Amino acid sequence: MSKQAYCNKRSGAAGSALALALTLLCPGFGRAAEIIGRVIVRHTGLFTQGETVDDVPGGISVSITPLAGQAVPTPPPRRHQVTIHNKTFAPVYMTLRRGDQLQFVSHDAVFHQLFSQSKVQPFALVLSKVTDAGQAVSSAPYTLTHAGPWHVFCRIHSTMYFRADVVDTPYYMMIKNGGEFHFSGLAPGRWQVRVAAIGGEPLLFSADAITAPPPLQIILPVNGGGGQAAGAQVPPVTNGQPEDPQ
Repeated sequence: MSKQAYCNKRSGAAGSALALALTLLCPGFGRAAEIIGRVIVRHTGLFTQGETVDDVPGGISVSITPLAGQAVPTPPPRRHQVTIHNKTFAPVYMTLRRGDQLQFVSHDAVFHQLFSQSKVQPFALVLSKVTDAGQAVSSAPYTLTHAGPWHVFCRIHSTMYFRADVVDTPYYMMIKNGGEFHFSGLAPGRWQVRVAAIGGEPLLFSADAITAPPPLQIILPVNGGGGQAAGAQVPPVTNGQPEDPQ
């Protein structure tokens, strides 16, 4: 029997022994591709150039999308909640998939007028204060239909800020500064990696999904003054080709 015929043969009474033989004889069987790496955030301010950031509000968003036509799963939409307590959003930053729903829940005894003028999806929402019995007030679920960063403020309380990065992929996660990301079970090929944090623009570059890849080492610049419009600079990366941010 040829190797190809053996690889195509259905498992039968041999059970686990046949599965082991298939693993040994069929190229690539049971070996999924991966993309792994570590992200460090550094300031780009006038007096803080190159300094490592200790605390990144909300963490770091990492996501990947296929660049070579690889098939990706299509899980059902999810509903996420953002709470408001003492005029503060929690979480202050998150990543969602396009088509997911977002709901705001206020525990404050004051009104909030939330709004976003983001090009992605502008909106306005009024949240009343908690009931006399202290019950929280919830907004209707809001469907995020466009990919991109989404910035939310309050017209009444100028210090309130929330950011959601809406991505068009099921492969996303939030990590801490200096933390590692790991996407496994991928189709081999070229992928676009997107890395972002509050205080900086999204950083985009391409990387190969392979079996047991070398970890990416990513430096993500953010504004040292805490602003949101810091331009991302091309970081040193391995196993990847930097691209212009968008």
